[in-house]
Amino acid sequence: MNGWVAFAIGLGAALMVMVPVVAATMWWQVPADREAAKTRITEQRTQNMLRAKDFPHNPHDRDLGIHEAHMTMQRHRGCRADECPRKAAARQVLISAGRMKPDTSREY
Repeated sequence: MNGWVAFAIGLGAALMVMVPVVAATMWWQVPADREAAKTRITEQRTQNMLRAKDFPHNPHDRDLGIHEAHMTMQRHRGCRADECPRKAAARQVLISAGRMKPDTSREY
């Protein structure tokens, strides 16, 4: 038996051990229940909104500047623009100023 045959047998044996181990460690990444995954995402979004509680969600009656709009978008990153009027106002300022281009392939 030459060296290449011994190498191929060793590689095959190693793969026979490694493939099931890798597959077994990846099973937890697949959500077992889609409804549970949606609930988890909703909980994360709620936690993000609670982190933004120190920043007002209602837009002020004065106009937002571009810098303030950028800061608002960062502060309210856990909020959805269709649910948070402050983020919606900041988003509109950035779009109007040409600083942000909305993704036309997705619906908000």
